[in-house]
Amino acid sequence: MSEGQTSTGATVLRLLSPEELSRRVMERARGRRGGERAQQPIPIYAGDQPPELSFAQERLWLLDRLDPGNVSYNMPSPAWLRGPLTVAVLAASCSEVARRQGSLRTHFEERDGRPVQRVAPPGPVRLPVVDLSGLPGSAREPTALRLIRIEASRPFDLSLPPLWRTVLVRLRADHHALALTMHHIITDGWSLAVFYGELSRLYGAYLEQRPSPLPELPVQYVDFAVWQKGQIEGEELGRHMAYWRQCLAGAPPALDMPLDYPRPSQPSNRGGTESFTLSALRVEQLEALARSEGVTLFMLLLTLFKVLLSRLSGQRDVVVGAPSAGRSRVETELLIGFFLNPLVLRTDLSGNPTLRQLLMRVKESVLSAYRHQAAPFEKVIAELRPERVLSHSPLFQVQFNMLDQAPIALELAGLEIDLMAVEEVFVKFDLNLYVQRVADGLSLDLAYNRDLFSAARMKELLAQFDLLLRHASEGVERPIDRFSLRTESAVCVLPDPRRDMASGEPLLVHELFRQRAVERPQAPALVDEGESWTYGELADAVDRL
Repeated sequence: MSEGQTSTGATVLRLLSPEELSRRVMERARGRRGGERAQQPIPIYAGDQPPELSFAQERLWLLDRLDPGNVSYNMPSPAWLRGPLTVAVLAASCSEVARRQGSLRTHFEERDGRPVQRVAPPGPVRLPVVDLSGLPGSAREPTALRLIRIEASRPFDLSLPPLWRTVLVRLRADHHALALTMHHIITDGWSLAVFYGELSRLYGAYLEQRPSPLPELPVQYVDFAVWQKGQIEGEELGRHMAYWRQCLAGAPPALDMPLDYPRPSQPSNRGGTESFTLSALRVEQLEALARSEGVTLFMLLLTLFKVLLSRLSGQRDVVVGAPSAGRSRVETELLIGFFLNPLVLRTDLSGNPTLRQLLMRVKESVLSAYRHQAAPFEKVIAELRPERVLSHSPLFQVQFNMLDQAPIALELAGLEIDLMAVEEVFVKFDLNLYVQRVADGLSLDLAYNRDLFSAARMKELLAQFDLLLRHASEGVERPIDRFSLRTESAVCVLPDPRRDMASGEPLLVHELFRQRAVERPQAPALVDEGESWTYGELADAVDRL
Protein backbone atom coordinates (compact mmCIF):
# COMPACT_ATOMS: atom_id res chain seq x y z
CA MET A 1 0.00 0.00 0.00
CA SER A 2 1.28 3.48 -0.83
CA GLU A 3 0.46 6.73 0.91
CA GLY A 4 0.17 10.03 -1.00
CA GLN A 5 -1.67 13.35 -0.98
CA THR A 6 -4.22 14.97 -3.31
CA SER A 7 -4.09 18.63 -4.30
CA THR A 8 -6.42 19.39 -1.39
CA GLY A 9 -4.02 17.81 1.09
CA ALA A 10 -6.18 14.75 1.77
CA THR A 11 -4.26 11.52 2.34
CA VAL A 12 -5.02 8.66 -0.06
CA LEU A 13 -3.88 5.04 -0.05
CA ARG A 14 -3.46 2.83 -3.09
CA LEU A 15 -2.40 -0.77 -3.53
CA LEU A 16 0.96 -1.49 -5.17
CA SER A 17 1.66 -4.40 -7.47
CA PRO A 18 4.32 -6.87 -6.27
CA GLU A 19 6.66 -5.59 -9.01
CA GLU A 20 6.25 -1.94 -7.98
CA LEU A 21 6.60 -2.82 -4.30
CA SER A 22 9.84 -4.68 -5.04
CA ARG A 23 11.14 -1.73 -7.03
CA ARG A 24 10.40 0.72 -4.23
CA VAL A 25 12.00 -1.50 -1.60
CA MET A 26 15.17 -1.70 -3.69
CA GLU A 27 15.17 2.07 -4.22
CA ARG A 28 14.79 2.67 -0.50
CA ALA A 29 17.63 0.22 0.23
CA ARG A 30 19.93 1.88 -2.28
CA GLY A 31 19.03 5.26 -0.87
CA ARG A 32 19.99 4.17 2.63
CA ARG A 33 23.26 2.72 1.42
CA GLY A 34 24.56 5.64 -0.49
CA GLY A 35 22.04 8.48 -0.74
CA GLU A 36 20.75 9.90 -4.00
CA ARG A 37 24.10 9.58 -5.71
CA ALA A 38 23.91 5.76 -5.53
CA GLN A 39 20.78 5.80 -7.72
CA GLN A 40 22.50 7.55 -10.61
CA PRO A 41 23.60 5.23 -13.45
CA ILE A 42 27.24 4.26 -13.67
CA PRO A 43 28.74 6.66 -16.24
CA ILE A 44 30.75 5.53 -19.25
CA TYR A 45 34.44 6.32 -18.76
CA ALA A 46 35.54 8.76 -21.46
CA GLY A 47 38.90 9.88 -20.09
CA ASP A 48 42.03 10.21 -22.21
CA GLN A 49 44.23 8.26 -19.80
CA PRO A 50 44.08 4.48 -19.17
CA PRO A 51 41.72 3.89 -16.24
CA GLU A 52 42.90 2.78 -12.83
CA LEU A 53 42.12 -0.61 -11.38
CA SER A 54 39.22 -1.39 -9.06
CA PHE A 55 40.13 -1.91 -5.41
CA ALA A 56 39.82 -5.69 -5.77
CA GLN A 57 42.04 -5.71 -8.87
CA GLU A 58 44.66 -3.59 -7.11
CA ARG A 59 44.96 -6.20 -4.36
CA LEU A 60 45.59 -9.04 -6.82
CA TRP A 61 47.98 -6.89 -8.85
CA LEU A 62 50.02 -6.14 -5.71
CA LEU A 63 50.02 -9.80 -4.72
CA ASP A 64 51.26 -10.71 -8.19
CA ARG A 65 54.06 -8.17 -7.83
CA LEU A 66 55.11 -9.84 -4.57
CA ASP A 67 54.92 -13.32 -6.08
CA PRO A 68 54.85 -13.09 -9.91
CA GLY A 69 52.99 -15.87 -11.66
CA ASN A 70 51.34 -17.20 -8.50
CA VAL A 71 48.87 -19.73 -9.91
CA SER A 72 46.67 -19.85 -6.80
CA TYR A 73 44.57 -17.15 -8.46
CA ASN A 74 43.95 -19.23 -11.60
CA MET A 75 40.27 -20.16 -11.94
CA PRO A 76 39.81 -23.31 -14.04
CA SER A 77 36.31 -24.34 -15.14
CA PRO A 78 36.60 -27.31 -17.54
CA ALA A 79 33.75 -29.29 -19.09
CA TRP A 80 33.14 -32.51 -21.00
CA LEU A 81 31.32 -32.05 -24.34
CA ARG A 82 29.66 -35.16 -25.77
CA GLY A 83 27.99 -35.05 -29.16
CA PRO A 84 28.59 -33.50 -32.60
CA LEU A 85 30.59 -30.34 -31.88
CA THR A 86 31.15 -27.63 -34.52
CA VAL A 87 34.53 -26.23 -33.47
CA ALA A 88 34.35 -23.13 -35.71
CA VAL A 89 31.00 -22.13 -34.17
CA LEU A 90 32.38 -22.60 -30.65
CA ALA A 91 35.39 -20.42 -31.49
CA ALA A 92 33.14 -17.73 -32.99
CA SER A 93 30.97 -17.81 -29.86
CA CYS A 94 34.03 -17.36 -27.62
CA SER A 95 35.14 -14.43 -29.78
CA GLU A 96 31.76 -12.72 -29.45
CA VAL A 97 31.75 -13.13 -25.64
CA ALA A 98 35.21 -11.50 -25.59
CA ARG A 99 33.98 -8.67 -27.83
CA ARG A 100 31.06 -7.99 -25.50
CA GLN A 101 33.03 -8.31 -22.25
CA GLY A 102 35.97 -5.92 -22.01
CA SER A 103 37.42 -7.78 -19.03
CA LEU A 104 38.32 -10.66 -21.34
CA ARG A 105 40.49 -8.25 -23.38
CA THR A 106 42.11 -6.51 -20.40
CA HIS A 107 45.72 -6.54 -19.27
CA PHE A 108 47.63 -4.35 -16.82
CA GLU A 109 50.52 -1.93 -17.08
CA GLU A 110 52.37 0.29 -14.65
CA ARG A 111 52.40 4.03 -15.28
CA ASP A 112 54.15 6.46 -12.92
CA GLY A 113 54.27 3.78 -10.26
CA ARG A 114 50.54 3.01 -10.50
CA PRO A 115 48.83 0.12 -12.28
CA VAL A 116 46.37 0.93 -15.08
CA GLN A 117 44.05 -1.13 -17.25
CA ARG A 118 44.49 -1.59 -20.96
CA VAL A 119 41.59 -3.03 -22.98
CA ALA A 120 42.71 -4.53 -26.29
CA PRO A 121 40.49 -4.14 -29.38
CA PRO A 122 38.22 -7.09 -30.23
CA GLY A 123 39.64 -9.91 -32.29
CA PRO A 124 39.23 -13.64 -32.87
CA VAL A 125 39.81 -15.88 -29.87
CA ARG A 126 42.29 -18.72 -30.33
CA LEU A 127 40.81 -22.14 -29.68
CA PRO A 128 43.68 -24.59 -30.09
CA VAL A 129 42.69 -28.25 -30.50
CA VAL A 130 44.72 -31.10 -29.02
CA ASP A 131 43.80 -34.34 -30.78
CA LEU A 132 44.06 -37.47 -28.65
CA SER A 133 42.01 -39.68 -30.95
CA GLY A 134 45.16 -41.53 -32.04
CA LEU A 135 45.80 -42.81 -28.49
CA PRO A 136 44.39 -46.12 -27.22
CA GLY A 137 40.86 -45.62 -25.91
CA SER A 138 41.77 -46.33 -22.27
CA ALA A 139 44.51 -43.67 -22.34
CA ARG A 140 42.50 -40.77 -23.75
CA GLU A 141 40.52 -39.59 -20.73
CA PRO A 142 43.44 -39.78 -18.25
CA THR A 143 45.58 -37.89 -20.76
CA ALA A 144 42.86 -35.26 -21.23
CA LEU A 145 42.60 -34.79 -17.46
CA ARG A 146 46.37 -34.43 -17.20
CA LEU A 147 46.35 -31.77 -19.94
CA ILE A 148 43.54 -29.91 -18.14
CA ARG A 149 45.55 -29.90 -14.89
CA ILE A 150 48.58 -28.59 -16.78
CA GLU A 151 46.48 -25.80 -18.31
CA ALA A 152 45.06 -24.88 -14.90
CA SER A 153 48.61 -24.66 -13.49
CA ARG A 154 50.16 -22.49 -16.18
CA PRO A 155 50.89 -18.97 -14.84
CA PHE A 156 49.60 -15.76 -16.38
CA ASP A 157 51.65 -12.61 -17.02
CA LEU A 158 49.28 -9.79 -16.07
CA SER A 159 50.94 -7.47 -18.60
CA LEU A 160 50.18 -9.77 -21.53
CA PRO A 161 46.65 -10.27 -22.85
CA PRO A 162 44.55 -12.30 -22.81
CA LEU A 163 44.32 -13.30 -19.15
CA TRP A 164 42.22 -16.33 -19.98
CA ARG A 165 42.76 -19.45 -22.07
CA THR A 166 40.66 -22.05 -23.86
CA VAL A 167 41.97 -25.36 -25.13
CA LEU A 168 39.80 -27.99 -26.79
CA VAL A 169 40.86 -31.61 -26.29
CA ARG A 170 39.44 -34.09 -28.82
CA LEU A 171 39.10 -37.66 -27.54
CA ARG A 172 37.06 -38.75 -30.55
CA ALA A 173 34.77 -37.08 -33.10
CA ASP A 174 31.84 -36.86 -30.66
CA HIS A 175 33.71 -36.47 -27.37
CA HIS A 176 35.70 -33.37 -26.36
CA ALA A 177 36.93 -31.61 -23.23
CA LEU A 178 36.96 -27.82 -23.00
CA ALA A 179 39.72 -26.53 -20.72
CA LEU A 180 38.79 -22.99 -19.65
CA THR A 181 41.12 -21.10 -17.30
CA MET A 182 40.84 -17.44 -16.26
CA HIS A 183 42.91 -15.32 -13.90
CA HIS A 184 40.92 -14.12 -10.89
CA ILE A 185 41.84 -10.48 -11.61
CA ILE A 186 39.36 -10.47 -14.54
CA THR A 187 36.69 -12.81 -13.20
CA ASP A 188 34.94 -14.41 -10.21
CA GLY A 189 32.50 -17.26 -9.62
CA TRP A 190 29.49 -15.20 -10.72
CA SER A 191 31.37 -14.23 -13.89
CA LEU A 192 31.97 -17.85 -14.87
CA ALA A 193 28.21 -18.39 -14.84
CA VAL A 194 27.81 -15.28 -17.03
CA PHE A 195 30.48 -16.53 -19.46
CA TYR A 196 28.94 -19.96 -19.91
CA GLY A 197 25.44 -18.50 -20.12
CA GLU A 198 26.42 -16.17 -22.97
CA LEU A 199 28.42 -18.90 -24.69
CA SER A 200 25.40 -21.22 -24.61
CA ARG A 201 23.04 -18.71 -26.24
CA LEU A 202 25.56 -17.60 -28.85
CA TYR A 203 26.48 -21.16 -29.88
CA GLY A 204 22.82 -22.06 -30.42
CA ALA A 205 22.19 -18.93 -32.50
CA TYR A 206 25.34 -19.20 -34.61
CA LEU A 207 24.75 -22.90 -35.25
CA GLU A 208 21.43 -21.90 -36.87
CA GLN A 209 23.14 -18.97 -38.64
CA ARG A 210 21.16 -16.43 -36.61
CA PRO A 211 22.62 -13.19 -35.25
CA SER A 212 23.55 -12.79 -31.61
CA PRO A 213 20.45 -12.77 -29.37
CA LEU A 214 22.28 -10.87 -26.61
CA PRO A 215 21.62 -7.15 -26.05
CA GLU A 216 24.61 -4.84 -25.77
CA LEU A 217 25.88 -4.22 -22.25
CA PRO A 218 25.16 -0.75 -20.80
CA VAL A 219 28.60 -0.48 -19.12
CA GLN A 220 31.93 -2.29 -19.01
CA TYR A 221 34.06 -3.30 -16.02
CA VAL A 222 36.43 -0.35 -16.51
CA ASP A 223 33.41 1.97 -16.11
CA PHE A 224 32.60 0.28 -12.81
CA ALA A 225 36.24 0.52 -11.64
CA VAL A 226 36.40 4.28 -12.27
CA TRP A 227 32.93 4.82 -10.75
CA GLN A 228 33.87 2.78 -7.65
CA LYS A 229 36.93 4.92 -6.97
CA GLY A 230 34.77 8.04 -7.14
CA GLN A 231 32.05 6.64 -4.89
CA ILE A 232 34.14 5.41 -1.99
CA GLU A 233 35.19 8.71 -0.52
CA GLY A 234 34.29 11.36 2.06
CA GLU A 235 31.81 10.82 4.87
CA GLU A 236 30.43 7.56 3.48
CA LEU A 237 33.83 5.87 3.49
CA GLY A 238 34.63 7.37 6.89
CA ARG A 239 31.49 5.88 8.41
CA HIS A 240 32.27 2.42 7.10
CA MET A 241 35.93 2.57 8.07
CA ALA A 242 35.05 3.69 11.60
CA TYR A 243 33.01 0.50 11.98
CA TRP A 244 35.84 -1.75 10.75
CA ARG A 245 38.41 -0.02 12.98
CA GLN A 246 36.23 -0.65 16.00
CA CYS A 247 35.18 -4.15 14.96
CA LEU A 248 38.71 -5.44 14.31
CA ALA A 249 40.61 -3.56 17.04
CA GLY A 250 42.79 -6.05 18.89
CA ALA A 251 41.79 -8.97 16.69
CA PRO A 252 44.21 -11.92 16.78
CA PRO A 253 46.66 -11.79 13.86
CA ALA A 254 46.10 -15.46 13.04
CA LEU A 255 43.94 -18.45 13.93
CA ASP A 256 46.28 -20.85 15.70
CA MET A 257 44.98 -24.14 14.33
CA PRO A 258 46.89 -27.36 15.14
CA LEU A 259 48.99 -28.20 12.08
CA ASP A 260 50.21 -31.52 10.76
CA TYR A 261 53.31 -29.93 9.23
CA PRO A 262 55.34 -26.80 10.13
CA ARG A 263 54.12 -23.65 8.37
CA PRO A 264 56.64 -22.83 5.62
CA SER A 265 57.93 -19.26 5.31
CA GLN A 266 57.31 -19.43 1.55
CA PRO A 267 54.08 -21.39 0.99
CA SER A 268 53.57 -23.45 -2.14
CA ASN A 269 49.76 -23.04 -1.91
CA ARG A 270 49.31 -26.70 -2.86
CA GLY A 271 45.68 -27.54 -2.29
CA GLY A 272 43.55 -30.56 -1.56
CA THR A 273 39.81 -31.08 -1.10
CA GLU A 274 37.70 -33.31 1.13
CA SER A 275 33.90 -33.40 0.81
CA PHE A 276 30.66 -34.77 2.18
CA THR A 277 26.96 -34.17 1.53
CA LEU A 278 24.18 -33.35 3.97
CA SER A 279 20.96 -35.13 3.00
CA ALA A 280 17.88 -33.15 2.01
CA LEU A 281 16.14 -34.29 5.21
CA ARG A 282 18.94 -33.00 7.43
CA VAL A 283 19.01 -29.72 5.53
CA GLU A 284 15.26 -29.33 6.16
CA GLN A 285 15.88 -29.93 9.88
CA LEU A 286 18.65 -27.34 9.99
CA GLU A 287 16.53 -24.82 8.08
CA ALA A 288 13.65 -25.36 10.52
CA LEU A 289 16.04 -24.79 13.43
CA ALA A 290 17.38 -21.62 11.83
CA ARG A 291 13.87 -20.26 11.28
CA SER A 292 12.88 -21.00 14.86
CA GLU A 293 15.90 -19.01 16.10
CA GLY A 294 15.38 -16.10 13.70
CA VAL A 295 18.62 -16.66 11.75
CA THR A 296 19.50 -17.79 8.24
CA LEU A 297 20.95 -21.17 7.37
CA PHE A 298 24.19 -19.35 6.54
CA MET A 299 24.33 -17.92 10.09
CA LEU A 300 23.60 -21.30 11.68
CA LEU A 301 26.28 -23.13 9.71
CA LEU A 302 28.78 -20.33 10.29
CA THR A 303 28.11 -20.40 14.04
CA LEU A 304 28.79 -24.13 14.30
CA PHE A 305 31.86 -23.83 12.07
CA LYS A 306 33.21 -21.17 14.43
CA VAL A 307 32.51 -23.43 17.41
CA LEU A 308 34.63 -26.09 15.72
CA LEU A 309 37.45 -23.66 14.94
CA SER A 310 37.41 -22.34 18.51
CA ARG A 311 37.58 -25.81 20.02
CA LEU A 312 40.43 -26.90 17.73
CA SER A 313 42.47 -23.72 18.11
CA GLY A 314 41.73 -23.03 21.78
CA GLN A 315 40.91 -19.40 20.85
CA ARG A 316 37.74 -17.64 21.94
CA ASP A 317 38.22 -14.73 19.52
CA VAL A 318 37.58 -16.25 16.09
CA VAL A 319 37.90 -14.33 12.81
CA VAL A 320 36.64 -15.88 9.58
CA GLY A 321 36.31 -14.43 6.09
CA ALA A 322 33.17 -14.63 3.96
CA PRO A 323 33.01 -13.40 0.36
CA SER A 324 30.37 -10.89 -0.70
CA ALA A 325 29.34 -10.80 -4.38
CA GLY A 326 30.04 -7.05 -4.53
CA ARG A 327 27.38 -6.50 -7.20
CA SER A 328 25.06 -4.00 -5.57
CA ARG A 329 24.21 -2.31 -8.89
CA VAL A 330 21.95 -3.84 -11.51
CA GLU A 331 24.37 -2.79 -14.28
CA THR A 332 27.00 -5.17 -12.91
CA GLU A 333 24.90 -8.33 -12.86
CA LEU A 334 25.69 -9.31 -16.47
CA LEU A 335 29.34 -8.24 -16.44
CA ILE A 336 32.37 -10.49 -16.36
CA GLY A 337 34.86 -9.05 -13.89
CA PHE A 338 36.31 -9.25 -10.39
CA PHE A 339 33.67 -7.83 -8.04
CA LEU A 340 34.14 -10.13 -5.04
CA ASN A 341 34.60 -8.27 -1.74
CA PRO A 342 35.63 -10.35 1.30
CA LEU A 343 33.97 -9.53 4.62
CA VAL A 344 35.73 -10.09 7.94
CA LEU A 345 33.42 -11.77 10.48
CA ARG A 346 34.70 -11.66 14.06
CA THR A 347 32.94 -13.44 16.92
CA ASP A 348 33.57 -13.53 20.66
CA LEU A 349 32.98 -17.07 21.97
CA SER A 350 34.10 -16.35 25.54
CA GLY A 351 31.95 -17.11 28.58
CA ASN A 352 30.82 -20.52 27.30
CA PRO A 353 27.56 -19.17 25.81
CA THR A 354 24.69 -21.42 24.83
CA LEU A 355 24.26 -22.13 21.14
CA ARG A 356 21.25 -19.78 21.13
CA GLN A 357 23.29 -16.95 22.64
CA LEU A 358 26.13 -17.54 20.19
CA LEU A 359 23.71 -17.53 17.27
CA MET A 360 22.65 -14.03 18.27
CA ARG A 361 26.29 -12.90 18.45
CA VAL A 362 27.01 -14.28 14.99
CA LYS A 363 23.79 -12.82 13.61
CA GLU A 364 24.72 -9.34 14.79
CA SER A 365 28.27 -9.59 13.43
CA VAL A 366 27.02 -10.78 10.02
CA LEU A 367 24.35 -8.09 9.72
CA SER A 368 26.78 -5.39 10.80
CA ALA A 369 29.40 -6.57 8.30
CA TYR A 370 26.90 -6.51 5.45
CA ARG A 371 25.73 -3.03 6.47
CA HIS A 372 29.33 -1.87 6.00
CA GLN A 373 30.29 -3.99 2.99
CA ALA A 374 30.65 -0.89 0.81
CA ALA A 375 34.14 -0.45 2.28
CA PRO A 376 36.45 -2.44 -0.01
CA PHE A 377 38.50 -5.12 1.71
CA GLU A 378 41.61 -3.46 0.32
CA LYS A 379 40.73 -0.21 2.13
CA VAL A 380 40.21 -2.12 5.37
CA ILE A 381 43.66 -3.71 5.07
CA ALA A 382 45.26 -0.36 4.25
CA GLU A 383 43.54 1.24 7.26
CA LEU A 384 44.40 -1.49 9.79
CA ARG A 385 47.87 -2.26 8.40
CA PRO A 386 48.16 -5.85 9.64
CA GLU A 387 51.61 -7.39 9.47
CA ARG A 388 52.06 -8.63 5.90
CA VAL A 389 53.77 -11.99 5.72
CA LEU A 390 53.88 -14.43 2.84
CA SER A 391 53.20 -17.41 5.10
CA HIS A 392 49.52 -16.55 5.63
CA SER A 393 46.84 -14.12 4.43
CA PRO A 394 46.09 -10.93 6.42
CA LEU A 395 43.11 -10.54 8.79
CA PHE A 396 41.81 -14.10 8.29
CA GLN A 397 43.20 -17.46 7.19
CA VAL A 398 39.94 -19.43 7.11
CA GLN A 399 37.05 -18.64 4.79
CA PHE A 400 33.41 -19.76 4.91
CA ASN A 401 31.86 -19.57 1.46
CA MET A 402 28.17 -20.36 1.03
CA LEU A 403 27.65 -20.23 -2.72
CA ASP A 404 24.29 -18.63 -3.43
CA GLN A 405 24.61 -17.81 -7.12
CA ALA A 406 22.84 -20.02 -9.64
CA PRO A 407 24.83 -23.12 -10.56
CA ILE A 408 26.93 -22.68 -13.68
CA ALA A 409 24.97 -24.00 -16.66
CA LEU A 410 26.52 -24.73 -20.05
CA GLU A 411 24.03 -25.87 -22.69
CA LEU A 412 25.36 -26.19 -26.21
CA ALA A 413 22.80 -27.20 -28.83
CA GLY A 414 22.97 -30.91 -29.64
CA LEU A 415 25.57 -31.64 -26.95
CA GLU A 416 25.54 -33.32 -23.56
CA ILE A 417 27.56 -31.16 -21.15
CA ASP A 418 29.15 -32.18 -17.86
CA LEU A 419 31.04 -29.53 -15.93
CA MET A 420 33.97 -31.15 -14.21
CA ALA A 421 34.31 -31.04 -10.45
CA VAL A 422 37.67 -29.30 -10.10
CA GLU A 423 39.73 -30.02 -7.02
CA GLU A 424 41.55 -26.90 -5.87
CA VAL A 425 45.10 -27.57 -7.01
CA PHE A 426 46.22 -24.29 -5.44
CA VAL A 427 44.60 -22.51 -2.48
CA LYS A 428 44.66 -18.97 -1.13
CA PHE A 429 43.76 -19.74 2.51
CA ASP A 430 44.63 -22.33 5.13
CA LEU A 431 41.04 -23.60 5.00
CA ASN A 432 38.08 -22.69 2.80
CA LEU A 433 34.73 -24.37 3.44
CA TYR A 434 32.40 -24.22 0.42
CA VAL A 435 28.70 -24.88 1.01
CA GLN A 436 26.41 -25.26 -1.99
CA ARG A 437 22.93 -26.61 -2.60
CA VAL A 438 22.76 -29.72 -4.74
CA ALA A 439 19.88 -31.90 -5.86
CA ASP A 440 20.08 -34.21 -2.84
CA GLY A 441 20.93 -31.67 -0.10
CA LEU A 442 23.97 -29.56 0.70
CA SER A 443 27.47 -30.21 -0.60
CA LEU A 444 30.30 -29.29 1.80
CA ASP A 445 33.74 -29.10 0.21
CA LEU A 446 36.73 -28.31 2.41
CA ALA A 447 39.69 -26.95 0.43
CA TYR A 448 42.87 -26.99 2.49
CA ASN A 449 46.55 -26.14 2.24
CA ARG A 450 48.51 -29.37 1.86
CA ASP A 451 51.61 -27.63 3.23
CA LEU A 452 49.83 -27.51 6.59
CA PHE A 453 47.26 -30.32 6.84
CA SER A 454 46.97 -33.99 5.95
CA ALA A 455 43.97 -35.46 4.15
CA ALA A 456 43.19 -37.67 7.16
CA ARG A 457 43.05 -34.63 9.46
CA MET A 458 40.68 -32.83 7.09
CA LYS A 459 38.37 -35.85 6.83
CA GLU A 460 38.19 -35.91 10.62
CA LEU A 461 37.53 -32.15 10.74
CA LEU A 462 34.55 -32.56 8.40
CA ALA A 463 33.31 -35.49 10.49
CA GLN A 464 33.51 -33.29 13.61
CA PHE A 465 31.57 -30.54 11.83
CA ASP A 466 28.94 -33.08 10.81
CA LEU A 467 28.71 -34.18 14.45
CA LEU A 468 28.18 -30.58 15.59
CA LEU A 469 25.39 -30.17 13.05
CA ARG A 470 23.70 -33.27 14.48
CA HIS A 471 24.04 -32.00 18.07
CA ALA A 472 22.61 -28.60 17.14
CA SER A 473 19.19 -30.13 16.52
CA GLU A 474 19.18 -31.63 20.02
CA GLY A 475 18.97 -28.31 21.83
CA VAL A 476 20.14 -24.73 21.47
CA GLU A 477 20.19 -24.19 25.25
CA ARG A 478 23.29 -26.34 25.63
CA PRO A 479 26.54 -24.43 26.33
CA ILE A 480 28.92 -24.72 23.40
CA ASP A 481 31.62 -26.43 25.48
CA ARG A 482 29.18 -29.30 26.06
CA PHE A 483 29.10 -30.20 22.37
CA SER A 484 31.19 -33.30 21.80
CA LEU A 485 33.74 -33.65 19.00
CA ARG A 486 34.25 -37.40 19.57
CA THR A 487 33.40 -38.86 16.18
CA GLU A 488 32.97 -42.59 15.53
CA SER A 489 36.55 -42.84 14.28
CA ALA A 490 37.83 -41.02 17.38
CA VAL A 491 35.95 -43.38 19.71
CA CYS A 492 37.91 -46.28 18.21
CA VAL A 493 41.31 -44.82 19.10
CA LEU A 494 40.68 -42.72 22.22
CA PRO A 495 40.29 -44.17 25.73
CA ASP A 496 36.78 -44.28 27.15
CA PRO A 497 36.59 -41.35 29.61
CA ARG A 498 33.93 -43.18 31.63
CA ARG A 499 36.29 -46.01 32.61
CA ASP A 500 38.66 -45.81 35.58
CA MET A 501 42.33 -45.77 34.72
CA ALA A 502 44.29 -48.88 35.70
CA SER A 503 45.44 -48.82 39.30
CA GLY A 504 49.11 -48.76 40.20
CA GLU A 505 52.03 -46.77 38.89
CA PRO A 506 52.77 -47.25 35.18
CA LEU A 507 56.12 -48.79 34.28
CA LEU A 508 58.89 -46.53 33.04
CA VAL A 509 60.32 -46.98 29.55
CA HIS A 510 63.47 -48.79 30.64
CA GLU A 511 61.37 -51.06 32.86
CA LEU A 512 59.11 -51.93 29.93
CA PHE A 513 62.21 -52.73 27.86
CA ARG A 514 63.65 -54.96 30.56
CA GLN A 515 60.32 -56.77 30.86
CA ARG A 516 60.30 -57.48 27.09
CA ALA A 517 63.94 -58.65 27.23
CA VAL A 518 63.04 -61.19 29.91
CA GLU A 519 59.93 -62.40 28.07
CA ARG A 520 61.43 -62.57 24.54
CA PRO A 521 65.23 -62.35 24.66
CA GLN A 522 65.65 -63.69 21.08
CA ALA A 523 63.19 -61.21 19.46
CA PRO A 524 64.86 -58.57 17.23
CA ALA A 525 65.01 -55.16 18.93
CA LEU A 526 67.15 -53.12 16.49
CA VAL A 527 68.00 -53.57 12.81
CA ASP A 528 70.49 -51.24 11.14
CA GLU A 529 72.00 -51.79 7.67
CA GLY A 530 71.82 -55.53 7.94
CA GLU A 531 73.08 -55.74 11.54
CA SER A 532 70.51 -56.72 14.16
CA TRP A 533 70.35 -56.83 17.96
CA THR A 534 68.00 -59.01 19.93
CA TYR A 535 66.37 -57.78 23.12
CA GLY A 536 68.66 -60.03 25.15
CA GLU A 537 71.84 -58.77 23.45
CA LEU A 538 70.77 -55.15 23.81
CA ALA A 539 69.90 -55.65 27.50
CA ASP A 540 73.34 -57.17 28.15
CA ALA A 541 75.05 -54.29 26.33
CA VAL A 542 73.12 -51.79 28.42
CA ASP A 543 74.10 -53.61 31.60
CA ARG A 544 77.80 -53.53 30.62
CA LEU A 545 77.55 -49.79 29.82
